[in-house]
Amino acid sequence: MDPTTPTPAELAELLAQLRALIGQSVRYQGMDYTIRDVLEAPPMLVLQGADNNTEIQADNYGQPRSLGTGFLDLPILDERGCVSAELRLITTVQADDASDPV
Repeated sequence: MDPTTPTPAELAELLAQLRALIGQSVRYQGMDYTIRDVLEAPPMLVLQGADNNTEIQADNYGQPRSLGTGFLDLPILDERGCVSAELRLITTVQADDASDPV
């Protein structure tokens, strides 16, 4: 992916490609996650921590509600509308633990 702003058709294709990865294991900044969702507005990739560490999850009012694995929302586009640096850091995790860029 080059640093140019994707056209609406290219963004739709990127979102479709990311949706095809829902449920797949990925690595981001040395941590393992599972892709849980792809949001359109704003374009975000929702990752769930793959480890057994739990964290306190807040309700809509910011009050502690439950324990669960943490979620991480990564922007798909940066403030200029280009593919984000965060998205470029994600790699898929293969069965043999070799990693490939998303």
